[in-house]
Amino acid sequence: NNASAAARNICAALGEGAVADRTCRDWFKRFREGDMSLEDRPRSGRPLETDIERLKVLIEDNP
Repeated sequence: NNASAAARNICAALGEGAVADRTCRDWFKRFREGDMSLEDRPRSGRPLETDIERLKVLIEDNP
């Protein structure tokens, strides 16, 4: 399977657990559909309550 091989190659290059096999399969499905974005799609359920930009600033200020 191309997606499984891609996941193995990514993990070999970036380290064990860098990407899940399932994630690569999802990416390949998107690519076949013409969606070349790797951004997360919106999900159902409880929305995120944290201000991501504020969190990034806090992390950068205190590494």
